[in-house]
Amino acid sequence: MSNFKFVTTLSLLASLALPMTAQAGVVPTGIQAGVSAATVTGWGWKECHRSAVNASSAIANVLDACQGTHLMMGFASAAGQYDILGAGSYAAVTKITYADHTSDNNGAKLDNWSNGLNFYRTEGYGSWGFTTNKITELYSADIFLRNGVQVEFGKAEGELSKGLSFHVYNGSLTSGWSYNLTGNDIVSMYSGDRVFLSYTEKSADVPEPGILVLIGIGLAGAGIARRRKA
Repeated sequence: MSNFKFVTTLSLLASLALPMTAQAGVVPTGIQAGVSAATVTGWGWKECHRSAVNASSAIANVLDACQGTHLMMGFASAAGQYDILGAGSYAAVTKITYADHTSDNNGAKLDNWSNGLNFYRTEGYGSWGFTTNKITELYSADIFLRNGVQVEFGKAEGELSKGLSFHVYNGSLTSGWSYNLTGNDIVSMYSGDRVFLSYTEKSADVPEPGILVLIGIGLAGAGIARRRKA
């Protein structure tokens, strides 16, 4: 085989590999509002847990079912669309940031940011969710989600708080609570579903195993052809 044909063969195999490489998905930054289920699926996410917000659900079941590099949490009032979503790394979303809502951690500055959101979770009695603020106050879930700038326990950030909060009680998600998309538009959740979605990050530059085998076979064949011509 001539050098020209050999190079041409390699170029053809490389071009075949391009559409078969693992495609990178989308990990959205910040709060997502009114997103369709089809859009989220297209981003590469899979719904791994859904339960009614007015019912109890063990957090351990959520964590077991939603393994991946990233975790998204949100609320859906109807099928086919999510009212609010927030995504972060699995470690950030699931991290315990407060021991209990009645502890001295109230009004504390969080530093658990991922993809533009500050995630928080109590181990005992309190809440689990995300906010755009640096401060959360867990007197009853995240009271900063109430309309306007809140001042509780003598602390306030001075910004309207946006985010999501689910009630937590001793290892279980319990009834309610609320979300706020604008800082002045609180929605209390007493019906509808809490949802969790998982995503596993893949490299967009690593060919899938099948195409690697194809390239190997092609290279071997090209080598044999060259030896026969010699």
